[in-house]
Amino acid sequence: MRSFPFIVAVRALISALCLGRAHGATGATTTVLYSFTGGRDGRNPVGPLIFDNAGNLYGTAQYGGVGCGVIFELSPPTQGTTWTESVLHIFNCKTNDSYPTAGLVFDQTGNLYGTTSGTAFQLSPPAAPGGSWTYTVLHKFGGADKPDGGQPNGNLILDQAGNLYGTAYSGGAFVCSIGPGPCGLVFELLRPTQLGGSWEEKVLYDFSDVPDGSYPAAGVIFDNKGNLYGNTTSGGTGPCTDGEGLTIGCGTAFELSPTSKGGWTERVLYNFRPSEDSPGNPFVFGADGSLYGTAAYDVFRLIPPIDWWVMAASTAVYIHARHQWDRSIVGSDHCWQSWSVRNHCQQRFVWFQHSIRPLLSG
Repeated sequence: MRSFPFIVAVRALISALCLGRAHGATGATTTVLYSFTGGRDGRNPVGPLIFDNAGNLYGTAQYGGVGCGVIFELSPPTQGTTWTESVLHIFNCKTNDSYPTAGLVFDQTGNLYGTTSGTAFQLSPPAAPGGSWTYTVLHKFGGADKPDGGQPNGNLILDQAGNLYGTAYSGGAFVCSIGPGPCGLVFELLRPTQLGGSWEEKVLYDFSDVPDGSYPAAGVIFDNKGNLYGNTTSGGTGPCTDGEGLTIGCGTAFELSPTSKGGWTERVLYNFRPSEDSPGNPFVFGADGSLYGTAAYDVFRLIPPIDWWVMAASTAVYIHARHQWDRSIVGSDHCWQSWSVRNHCQQRFVWFQHSIRPLLSG
C-alpha cells in the first residue's frame, strides 16, 4: 500500500452511493456526525476524510480557526451519534500556508501529509497521548508564474519509499492560452535521505495547453504498475471556449508512465466534452480496472480499451483498435463515457464482445 491502510475518500464514498442508487439500492440513511460552527472548529470541510486504525476521522477545513483553515480529528462517541472534534492545527493567515482544500494521507508511522494554497506539509502525532501535533512545511511552491508550480490544491499520495506525489494547478514551463500564467504540472517530493534533511521537489510533467491538458485541480493516483492517473479542468480537444471564441478545451483524463531513463511519458486517455463537465476530484480505480470520478452532477467511469492482440489478432477489428491505442487517445468507440450514458454504452460494449466471440472460438 502507498498510504495508511484505512482510507475513506469522501468523493469515492459518494460515488459508491450514487452507483448503488442508480441500480435501485434502497434503505440508505444519513447521519450527521459533526456540525461545524464556522468558528475555531473550522468551516467548509470540502476535502476527503481518512480513518486511522482506531476509527478516528481526519480532515481539513478550508476556513475557520483564525479564518484560514484547520486540520481536525473526529472521534467516535461511546454513546449516541455525535462525534467529538479536536483541532490539530490552525493555519496562519499571514503566510501563503493556508486555506487547505485537499484531504490528508497517512504514512506507515502515523504522520499526516497534505497541501495548502502554497505548500506541502507534514503533521506528526505527539510523542505522548494528549500532547500537541507538530506541523512542518515540507515545500513552499514558488507561485502561479514559477517553474516549480503554484496552488498545489490536490490530494497527495505516497509511494513505497515514502515520496509524495501531487499536482500544482498553475506554474510550470508552458504558458496557457487563457493565461495569465503556465498550465500547471505534476510533481514528486523526494523524502530526504538523512534525518533532518530537506524534501526536494522534482517536476514530473509540465502541461502544455491545447491539445494537451491544463490546470489540474485534483491529485493523482497510482496503479499497481507505478503509472499515475489524473485529470485536468481545461485543455484537450473538447470544443469548450472561454466565451469569447478562444478554444480552451473541456479537460482531460491522463496517464503518466515512468521511463527507463527516469522521465515520465504522458498519454491523454480521454478528452471531456462540453456536456460532460471536467472533473475536479481524484479518480479511484474500480475492481474492473475502470477509473471512477465525479463531475458537476455526474458520477462516471472511464473504461479502458481491450487489447485485441489476444482477442482478435490479424483482423480488421484488431488493426483499428490497436491504432487507437497507439495514438494514446481512447475515444467513445471504446465506451469511455459519462455515467449519464453508461447503461447504453455498456450494452453496446457487451454486444460488440458477443459479435466477435465466434471469431475467438473458431
